Amino acid sequence: MKKSITIWRFIDGKAGHEKQSIAAINALSKKINCEVCDIDLPAKTIFPLALLSGKLKKLKNLSKPNLIIGVGHQTHLYVLFAKKYYGGMSILIMKPSMPTGWFDLCILPEHDRVLAQKEYPDWILTSEAKIFYTQGPLVDIKERKKNKTGKSMILIGGPSKNYQWSNIKIKSQIIDLIKQNPKDKFMLITSRRTPKNFLNHLRHEKRKAIEPGEPLRDDDVIHARNLDIYTNSSELHYRKSDPEWINELMSEAPYVWVTNDSFSMIYEALSYGAQVGLLCLDAYPNNRLDRATRQLFAGKRCNWDDERNYKKLTINRKNLNEAEDCAAFILKKYEKN
Repeated sequence: MKKSITIWRFIDGKAGHEKQSIAAINALSKKINCEVCDIDLPAKTIFPLALLSGKLKKLKNLSKPNLIIGVGHQTHLYVLFAKKYYGGMSILIMKPSMPTGWFDLCILPEHDRVLAQKEYPDWILTSEAKIFYTQGPLVDIKERKKNKTGKSMILIGGPSKNYQWSNIKIKSQIIDLIKQNPKDKFMLITSRRTPKNFLNHLRHEKRKAIEPGEPLRDDDVIHARNLDIYTNSSELHYRKSDPEWINELMSEAPYVWVTNDSFSMIYEALSYGAQVGLLCLDAYPNNRLDRATRQLFAGKRCNWDDERNYKKLTINRKNLNEAEDCAAFILKKYEKN
């Protein structure tokens, strides 16, 4: 095998997609020297127009690729184009919008296995030997800290096509969580999907609760001084310059509680070695992400307690590190080519 390889990475501008491709490349870099060429796709430009406008001519000025990586539907045609005209092994991460057999390797989450088999007939599917199945998204783990001295985290998602969002249901679970763990310090962080009225209500009640001379009612436990509330990133201003700020917090947190609509956050917390508990929303029928989350629970990866016993968390006995396994799989296939 070569001592170094050149990787073309097509970027569609979506943070979640970029995180997965970075995780794969950083894991590869631990095993072999990598020259990485990042190729930003033209915003809101469909592939034929990008081709006709000459925006892809810059590719010929790059070093010829050994690996071509794309994440997200927008990258798929670009990956195929690059392979046809410049060579290299085509690699997709996440479920493709095209037949898997058109690509050299596909890195697919396990919960998409059945879906892919239903969408495409047998003759158009690639061999299972060319697919690497993961339990969840690839995570770039910088450091796992053994002594977790940070605050416990509460990560809030929001409305999605897979779960029925309820402000009241999530708030009541947070109240139970804090009441059962009065000595713990918590950091609640919302996401871009979190409804504004959910956060506004929490802040309003918290302000009332900290006024001098005002005793806390039982229902006001959520406003206690051991709970800090932050928006997605704007209020964590001291970390805004670091895109990995939330991963740093996860590496320090002994416990992480996540709303079960946020599968990627559940998986990232598990990858960082935290003990993970779920704040549960009702799932819509035929929900593949709900099935995947329940599989994590069945495998004793995370806590799912319908009786709301928030003091008892399942131990995450083995840290997940699928980016490393994925990199080994890619290099093994590359060596055979």
